[in-house]
Amino acid sequence: MDTSKRILLALVILAVAGCSKKEVIPEHPVEVQFQLLNATGEPTTSFREGEDIVFEYRMVNRSSEDIVWYDQNEMDKPVYPVFNVYKDISGDLTLVGPTHAPYIFDFKWGNTLLSTSPAVIRVTWLGNAEETKITWGSIKYLDNSSLPKGKYVVKFEHAIQFAKFDQLYAHFNVPFEIH
Repeated sequence: MDTSKRILLALVILAVAGCSKKEVIPEHPVEVQFQLLNATGEPTTSFREGEDIVFEYRMVNRSSEDIVWYDQNEMDKPVYPVFNVYKDISGDLTLVGPTHAPYIFDFKWGNTLLSTSPAVIRVTWLGNAEETKITWGSIKYLDNSSLPKGKYVVKFEHAIQFAKFDQLYAHFNVPFEIH
């Protein structure tokens, strides 16, 4: 094969390789997590009647740099997540109530999500202040009483804007049981 054919073949290979290269879109650097915990701090979806339930929501920064973020809300949405509990009767959901009172106002609440620690909302159904941890904002507990035996679902959503990244929309729908 002469030199001109080798050069032409090399150019064709480079052109084909260049056309088939896939563009890698990086994953979002923020991960949202939600779990229910029992009184000893273990993740579970099964609770004893009378036992308090811990609702834990985390925003974790998986990058090595701090990230600026904003709660996105309108006048009809809370500034940060409110965990609503529903009674599940054969698939028909009836609102029992929220874990805490929502703060609703039209405001972009700027925060920094550190690369070294997550943003956390950890609240309990019965309003146990010792188990509560909130790294942004504050809450007011309601006078909730223990949930009776049955099937339940906790639902909430959270729209989060970032200064340098795409919006992230968290939506959770977690079934649990009281026995």
